[in-house]
This record gives sequence, structure tokens and C-alpha cells, in this order.
Amino acid sequence: MAEGTTKRGQAGMFTYRKTDKGNFIFYLVASNHETLAYGEAYPYESSCLAGIESVRKFAPIVFDGKIEDQTKAKVEEITHPKWEVYKDKSGKFRFRLKANNGNLLAVSESGYASKQGCINGMMSVANQSKDAPVIKLEK
Repeated sequence: MAEGTTKRGQAGMFTYRKTDKGNFIFYLVASNHETLAYGEAYPYESSCLAGIESVRKFAPIVFDGKIEDQTKAKVEEITHPKWEVYKDKSGKFRFRLKANNGNLLAVSESGYASKQGCINGMMSVANQSKDAPVIKLEK
């Protein structure tokens, strides 16, 4: 199986917790226990849970080709909602999922060696977020 891919229908799980600063953050953990993506810090638990629902809603757009490739010399901008592929400072490929209002929903936990691996990671987020249970972690 290619880097970052999973079988369609496998479900991971969303976990979320309160940070030391009092915010809430979520993670999408794959069925193989690797963290696929995480969300920004939200000031309220309800906002964090809404962020999880937005990932469920917008992640499947990867199958519609709504991917803005920011690694190209000439970037073709795509309207929101969308996925973005970019290179980090170490030259690894990463992804971001943005909502219809342009807000950041989720980013890749780690970098990928290839662009295709990164796209496969996006597809894993779409597949595994759909039916993923949501679990609150205690400190």
C-alpha cells in the first residue's frame, strides 16, 4: 500500500484535549494509530467539536480534485473549501485543509517524502474521518 494510504471504509478516531493554556485541540488518529492531522487551538470545547465536524464535511473534497498545489512555480488558486499541498522548510510535503470561509481546519502531523504520499495522506484523512468516533482525553 502506498505511503499514507488506507483501505476505504477504515475508521480512525478523533481525540481532543484541553491544552495547558486552556484551549482545545483535536487530532485525527488513523486505524494504525498514527496521527494523520491536527486542528488549531480553539478557545472553547464546542468550537473544537465544530472543527471536527467541519473536517468530516470538507475532507472528502479531495476526491473532487479540490487541491491547490503550492509547490508549483505558478500556483493555480482554487476557491474554498480546499486542500493545499506545500513544502515545509525541510523540503517535505505537507497538507492543509481549509473550510469554505478560508479558516484552517487541519494540517498534516508530519511531512511526506513525496507529493503523492502527501495526497494519499489527504485521502486517508477523508476516509478515516467520516465515521471516526470522537474521544475526549483527560490530561
